[in-house]
Amino acid sequence: MVSLVKLANKNLNMTNSINGYSGTIANTVSLDMNVPGLGYGLTADVNGVQSGDLVDAFLDSFLKPDFAKELKNKVAGAAVAKLSINGAGANMRDVKKNLNGSVDYKIVNGKIRNFKILGDLLASVKVNRSDEINFREFTGKHKIANQRVTFDEFRIICDDARYTVAAGGYVNFDKNMESMVSLPLRNDLSPSVSGGLGDAGKFGSDDQGWFPVDADYNFPINSPGIPAINTERSLNNIKRKGMEELKKNEGEIKKKATNLLKGLFGK
Repeated sequence: MVSLVKLANKNLNMTNSINGYSGTIANTVSLDMNVPGLGYGLTADVNGVQSGDLVDAFLDSFLKPDFAKELKNKVAGAAVAKLSINGAGANMRDVKKNLNGSVDYKIVNGKIRNFKILGDLLASVKVNRSDEINFREFTGKHKIANQRVTFDEFRIICDDARYTVAAGGYVNFDKNMESMVSLPLRNDLSPSVSGGLGDAGKFGSDDQGWFPVDADYNFPINSPGIPAINTERSLNNIKRKGMEELKKNEGEIKKKATNLLKGLFGK
């Protein structure tokens, strides 16, 4: 680790370059002693770090043990990330209350472990998955403010599925284990999977053959339940394809109707 420390006008800036977790982390920590309770800030650039070890260390540092346990050991893979947070506080309660910032990241060639939300969702549509889901790319953009983490972008791309948390999802962290999770999940199963769903997969999928499996998750994080299935996208696909089929066969339907009338009325 290489560090550079500057202190001036009751402001402390410490720049670090760390090699660890199989990658590098460059960060700047700032402390402002002019702010009541001590102001703080952190910016960081992460490159190639093994995300699982780093995330677990962060959770252990900032969350109570019972809460951290629920979120640890979920994601593994090489990460590239940018982090910027700031706030003020004399104790952990104030630190969490005043925390603000943003986090952008991309994790490649990794896996998700024991993710109950996705597991329950996939089980509800009879898709069998193991406790580990391998992915090619995992991207996220989040904001931290008012003791809430928002999901402005949150997408997982696998070989056989795409998982997306639509904008508007959030996790509160103001009440520890009673924190609420609101995640509108928008997922798509690949053509190789939708092909095994019969007519539902054929008519419910989009033009590229991807079949939507959507759900809305709104539960306390310590008491997860089954997400509410959202069929809006698949029904829209069925309606659209139905109209296309009707229009395509309109001439044949009119011909059959004409022949039927001729048979009935002898004309």
